[in-house]
Amino acid sequence: KSLWWQWTAVGNGRLQVNTKGSSFDTVLAVYTGSSLTALTPVTSNDNAATSVKYSQVDFTTTRGTTYYFAVDGKSGASGQVILNGTGTSLAGPSNDNFTSATSVSGGTWTVSGSNFNATRETDEPNHGATSGYSSVWFSWSPTVSGMYTSSTSGSGFDTLLGVYTGTDFTDLTQVAANNNSTTGVTWSKVRFTATAGTTYYFAVDGANKASGRYSLTISK
Repeated sequence: KSLWWQWTAVGNGRLQVNTKGSSFDTVLAVYTGSSLTALTPVTSNDNAATSVKYSQVDFTTTRGTTYYFAVDGKSGASGQVILNGTGTSLAGPSNDNFTSATSVSGGTWTVSGSNFNATRETDEPNHGATSGYSSVWFSWSPTVSGMYTSSTSGSGFDTLLGVYTGTDFTDLTQVAANNNSTTGVTWSKVRFTATAGTTYYFAVDGANKASGRYSLTISK
């Protein structure tokens, strides 16, 4: 009961495709080739994790190459299919490193992007007491002191979130950190007291090497 899509890469990079949101237990495969008899497998997946039924793949793309995505049902399952894709260049996100953290401002804000091809730096701390491999960084200096809430709700993967003060990895002080906000969800949430004029650094990472589209918000 397979369905097929085709997509041509506009540049060299990484692409993540998943069936999150589909109504049944999916299997997903990616191929190149001009016909069924000449297909070359690129990657495939049954379940993205042991606790989910959707599939997810992450692979290197080559500019000008056409890729074919097949979604099928495990053991003959069928239902509504949702296919999601997001990618980045091989250079990785611009805020991969702590020293290149993206600056944000305001008492309430939302930023989004992808942590595909992001890396873990030498001496980088664990965020939410869990080792990550693909962190991106943001810096923020509030103009009003008080309690603030930050979360990664709406992200497409299992996130880790850490908030810090300091100037480099040798003197970072953890202000707050979280893996899962509550049982049954994979997004993170922290609440902390912020002082006006102090610079805070936010790290968004993926648990178990997860990556994808993230959403990071803060509100007072």
